Amino acid sequence: MPGKVLFKVRPKMFRAHPFLFLLLVVTVLLFGIEVAVGVENVVGRSLRQGTSRGQLVSQAGKIGLGVALFILFAWWVKNHFTRLIVTPTHVRKKTGIVSNQSSQLRHGDIKNMQVDQGPVQYVFGTGTLQLSSAGQAAEEIIITDIPNPEQVRKDLSKQRGEVVA
Repeated sequence: MPGKVLFKVRPKMFRAHPFLFLLLVVTVLLFGIEVAVGVENVVGRSLRQGTSRGQLVSQAGKIGLGVALFILFAWWVKNHFTRLIVTPTHVRKKTGIVSNQSSQLRHGDIKNMQVDQGPVQYVFGTGTLQLSSAGQAAEEIIITDIPNPEQVRKDLSKQRGEVVA
């Protein structure tokens, strides 16, 4: 069956960038507490006397909360709607919500598979997989932050009938 999906892979937020993820979550929590409780209760009585400074800090908290939530949500959307789909004959990368982008390679056309992992990504088991064909100078399919990229490369090699090292 040409349409049969062997496996799908999606990027992971925490495993790929744990420090950035934790920084964003802590930022959302701190700004959220500041906005919910109010700056006067957090900072103390000194700001009650100067209401303009207290209002300024409160507005900055709301803006910071909004920015941190927006970044976290945009990152989640990007990762949630990006996937690598492997079928018996093709490898396809699909991205997007409203407008979809899709890149596809036949197994026989793949000439190079490259896995890139930084030290933190190596520890958490994520990385970048790059697939290219002989007809293109640059990589045709690049998918970042996927779990176990070396295992995905080995599974693709097996699917293509190569000896896996």
